[in-house]
Amino acid sequence: MKWLACFEIGFEGFFVVEIDDWKDVSQLKEMIKDIILYSFPAEHLKLYVAKKGDRWLQSNDPTDIKDMIKQNGEMDANYSMLNEAFGFPDVGDADEEDVHVLVDMPEYAKKDLLFFRYNYLAQDVPMIQDSGFLPASAWDWLASCFSSSMKASPTKKNA
Repeated sequence: MKWLACFEIGFEGFFVVEIDDWKDVSQLKEMIKDIILYSFPAEHLKLYVAKKGDRWLQSNDPTDIKDMIKQNGEMDANYSMLNEAFGFPDVGDADEEDVHVLVDMPEYAKKDLLFFRYNYLAQDVPMIQDSGFLPASAWDWLASCFSSSMKASPTKKNA
């Protein structure tokens, strides 16, 4: 069994996945989708090994992410966790500061997630609540951006 510390690119979220050795990358994507509750298909996820040379990415210093993505490329969905190219640690052998997998979601999902997180977090921010800007939902807020306080009146052309 492998113990994989994962880093969500763009959102800086860390989470851990324990996965059987014989499972492949496509199954890892499904597990990640279930853990994070993504609403898009798991095959839209892009996973990268977070390793540069023999060194794993450190959770307290994620500065080498772009280099690792270029160097390692996307993980092949058909490879098993035992693939030597990955070199993932077994349960109990991993260092707590190491990150093993970089998780990148499609751009459309990033925008949706940012919108959702804004609305979710806005409910707990007193400054936003006190200002009266807290929308009941994202769609209500968006509609308010396009609505006018003035009533429309027909023009001579429309009358």
